[in-house]
Amino acid sequence: MRLIKFRAWDKNLEAMFPVEGLDFIEHEVCCRGAGMRGGKWDVVLMQFTGLRDKQGKEIYEGDIFHWTFDMLDILFTPFYCEGLDAPPNNLVDNTSEVKIIDGNTMLITGGGMFTAPLKGDVDRSQMGEVIGNIYANPELLEVK
Repeated sequence: MRLIKFRAWDKNLEAMFPVEGLDFIEHEVCCRGAGMRGGKWDVVLMQFTGLRDKQGKEIYEGDIFHWTFDMLDILFTPFYCEGLDAPPNNLVDNTSEVKIIDGNTMLITGGGMFTAPLKGDVDRSQMGEVIGNIYANPELLEVK
């Protein structure tokens, strides 16, 4: 069973906080740090995926995940890929947003042009590392 936990991005403070509790009746998020205990906060909740990257860092929805993979290793793994050309050495360097879609943790690249499960037949969580999140570091997803 996967550990259920969250972190919260405070839109006003532009900072990330670990969530200590959720009150669904009062619509409150209780967070550690910066005096955020109780009260109503303008936050975005991000759920822990239950996975860790190759450095051992927890992976949350909304994280930006940088990974390198060999196209030949995953040719026969089911994933959707359109317009992604493998370079001559077959290594693909990729930066993706982590999303939870229908209960599956997915890597989303290029506005949805390339989608792959983070863990399935191939454990992609061990192919890369979390380098930021979509709120604090949106520039990391920009196409260069």
